[in-house]
Amino acid sequence: MRIAVLPYTTGGGLSTYALELSEALVERGLDVTLLGVEKVICSKALRYETIPHIEELNVVREPFLWNASIGASASRILQSSAVDIVHCVYPSLVPFIYPGEVIVSNGWFSPHDLWARLSIAIRMAPFSLSRLPELYGQAEYFLLDELGYGRSARVLAVTKILEEGLRKKFGARVRYLPPGIKLSSYSRRKYSEDEKVIIACIAADLENPRKGVSSLLRALMLIEPALLKKVEIWLIGSYSDKLVHEVQILRQRGCKSLKLLGYVPREKILELLLKIDILICPSLYEEFGYVILEAMSAGVPIVATKINPLIDIVVHGVSGFLYVKENPRELSHYVSLLISDDSMRHKMGEEAWRRISEHFSWNSITQRIENYYKEALNNPKPISMEGLL
Repeated sequence: MRIAVLPYTTGGGLSTYALELSEALVERGLDVTLLGVEKVICSKALRYETIPHIEELNVVREPFLWNASIGASASRILQSSAVDIVHCVYPSLVPFIYPGEVIVSNGWFSPHDLWARLSIAIRMAPFSLSRLPELYGQAEYFLLDELGYGRSARVLAVTKILEEGLRKKFGARVRYLPPGIKLSSYSRRKYSEDEKVIIACIAADLENPRKGVSSLLRALMLIEPALLKKVEIWLIGSYSDKLVHEVQILRQRGCKSLKLLGYVPREKILELLLKIDILICPSLYEEFGYVILEAMSAGVPIVATKINPLIDIVVHGVSGFLYVKENPRELSHYVSLLISDDSMRHKMGEEAWRRISEHFSWNSITQRIENYYKEALNNPKPISMEGLL
């Protein structure tokens, strides 16, 4: 079975998914090619081909033009590659893929409803006429996703709530299957009495309103000064002068160990996770939350908002804590508990790693994906769920 996975773009959870899925399939002995628009460090066993594209479109990301450009270039590569399955990580790319192959796609944005999608986008930032192109782009993406799901032989919904919504329209071809993560044995550092507890918040864009960093900053000021002296706080991701100003104010108010680390490449993130003691995910909305998987696989306990799909990953009180979004007081309470209790952090970190190994390891997930590939090849039309899995 020959498989093409696409596209790898630049950073973010979806690109992580495309890369790790491809490498996990290769480890199962499958013939896999990953297609992408950016350079990537990958295993020698995995073939990587660059999709020719217009750089300006990669920056602007006008939905229809970007997907049409990437899809046309990818199709030319696919037509000469004789693959059996095309696995599109972005469903919006599917309408532009050459129709000769069997296509499997992923579903990410939840819920799959145009008005809900626009409502979420509006709530993420103050509305103004200048945001109309952004909202128009969201409508374009919804339409492209809709067409992509319709063309796909199988749709792998990464959250349970998305599976419920998509199955109403696209039937039994839709399956819930979360992303996986590479597992490695980890060794948490041992503490000396004067060593800081490291807390991190990681996002590609820290100032994206949906990441909820402003709520985190308010919560930090509610932590007792004695506990704040015991911690070092890392904000990892791109930012502007606005966030620098907010951080300076917090430092003046006593939160002196707050550091802006800026953008960090993914391979470096994986190294930093072994030094982090608590990961905070204050997001108001997430399509999946890949960084939580990465942190838990490194034995890091999580404090995250009680939203879909994070509630499917973190078990409250076991592998971390879940709090009501935009509730800085509750967030500060759970963070304070973990700062002050070394044994709780250690135990929750172990439980986090155990949960990932049992439910989110690529070993089990790629086996199921391979089964779905075979089903799609044998019967690319929607099939009954009866008797499967």
